[in-house]
Amino acid sequence: MESLPHEILIDIVTRLPITSLMQFKCVSKAWYSLAQDHYLLHMYATQNNPCIILQSEHSLDDQLHVIDTDRHQYENFTRKVAPPFKLSMPKFNIAGSCNGIHLCSSVSQESDTIFIYNPFTNESKQLPPTNTSFTNHKVVLGFGFDQKTRQYKVVRIVYRFPPGQMVCYGTSDVSIHTLGTNSWRSLGEAGYLLDGRSPPALVNGSLHWLACHNKYQQYQGIVRFDLATEEFSKVPSPNCNTINKGWITIVEFRGCLSAVVHYNSCCKIEFWVMKDYNVKESWNKEYVIPAHSPVGFNPDISLSNRMLEKWFSRGYVRILCRLKSGEFLLEYGNQSLVSYDPDKEEFKDLNFEGLPISFDSVAFMGNLVPLQRSIHVQI
Repeated sequence: MESLPHEILIDIVTRLPITSLMQFKCVSKAWYSLAQDHYLLHMYATQNNPCIILQSEHSLDDQLHVIDTDRHQYENFTRKVAPPFKLSMPKFNIAGSCNGIHLCSSVSQESDTIFIYNPFTNESKQLPPTNTSFTNHKVVLGFGFDQKTRQYKVVRIVYRFPPGQMVCYGTSDVSIHTLGTNSWRSLGEAGYLLDGRSPPALVNGSLHWLACHNKYQQYQGIVRFDLATEEFSKVPSPNCNTINKGWITIVEFRGCLSAVVHYNSCCKIEFWVMKDYNVKESWNKEYVIPAHSPVGFNPDISLSNRMLEKWFSRGYVRILCRLKSGEFLLEYGNQSLVSYDPDKEEFKDLNFEGLPISFDSVAFMGNLVPLQRSIHVQI
């Protein structure tokens, strides 16, 4: 291999799954140096299939498992990863993902501990404390990359409950942290009640949440936070008369803002895509995924309150991502993974050795850029 020209070596390696490159880094100094090649890292960041990170709660602490979808055709096991912050934060939520970096926050309402974490480099960095203390509150987090300033930013919104109430939120406090700095900045009130039970969708330089009704948390529209201007505003919703009859989640789909409507009566899914950003007329229903019952699915498995809250906010079926093959990767009831071919209208239950009994899952693009470099330089 060492006798090959560098260009040919790079061309070979870019055809391999990112999990293989992660292993090759340990072979020799030459392979380690190759794995740090700037062009190679750029190719992996732009061409690979998504990876799936699974978070299991059936243990004393949260366990993470990674599935490389580039390899799922011939490799049927998950890879367990151990975040370096597990000792200081054994229970955590994955509150967002951007360019292969995850935002992990403590599940404790008394703690404002937040880490950023890359499971492929196994690097993590704790963010500075917010130095704010609230009682009877709910926290909504967002994490994204601002293309204009080329900076990563973390948004933290604290909603305070009026005395004796746990549903109707009172005032809010918005703060923002730019990675690479040592402090948070206050932005005042949010102006909207955002549903933070699912990570926001990062599209067009903005984070997108569903806005809820103050009392019953019913769907009231889509709100974005522009990472460049650091301002909130409304985004047009799909023109769907039945959208309030089921659950709805907001996701990013190949650079477009998308809405997934879940019908709780028949478990089917409608997939809507906004082809021209911020143009209401560009919303279009692209796919309808029929009901499916995965083999071996056990509806009697008990879920934690944290996972049940996510389930109720996102529905029984979730679209995780779309693979290079054109298939959709779906999660059913926090315990089954299924692929769906929209052209053939066929489902395929996916069985992975080491799959947790129940889990929360996040799709992301693998990234081997060292964490300190990725904070300051976007490839």
